[in-house]
Amino acid sequence: VINTSVLLIKQDNKFHAYASKCCHYKVPLAKGALINNRLRCFAHGACFRVDTGDIEDHPGHGNLPKYNVEIVDNHVILVARKQELEKSERSKIPDEFEVEAKPVVAIIGAGAGGFTCADMLRQNGFRGRIVLFTREGILPYDRVQLSKQPLKKPQDLLLRDHLYFKKA
Repeated sequence: VINTSVLLIKQDNKFHAYASKCCHYKVPLAKGALINNRLRCFAHGACFRVDTGDIEDHPGHGNLPKYNVEIVDNHVILVARKQELEKSERSKIPDEFEVEAKPVVAIIGAGAGGFTCADMLRQNGFRGRIVLFTREGILPYDRVQLSKQPLKKPQDLLLRDHLYFKKA
């Protein structure tokens, strides 16, 4: 047992449990809106499916970590490993994912749009090479944060860590 917050949703007589904070800027999802099997973050509008935790509308890029829920003697029991509870987002790209040499997709621009395109290709099973072209020479980063945190450098605001880009 660890001390952490989770978001528990009951919809259509079924319980769903997720990380309690939005993957985008880590604000509490309990303040969001729950409408038609969608949970929308109040802060920036990121939208997640209630049944899967998958991102459906941006600006966020990650999927919510989903935890198993069991009902035992009318008690709601959350079943998760410690490392699952410590994650703030979930990727649909398998750990053992291997990139194939062909086909190749070239994406012009490595901003949020280009990154999202590449990420969605991977999350939906594309196994070929993905090449992001940018004149900046840096991995995709959160450009909006440069104006909000002027002392930060782009490499401090990467949308994903270096390991993600090596794997993907």
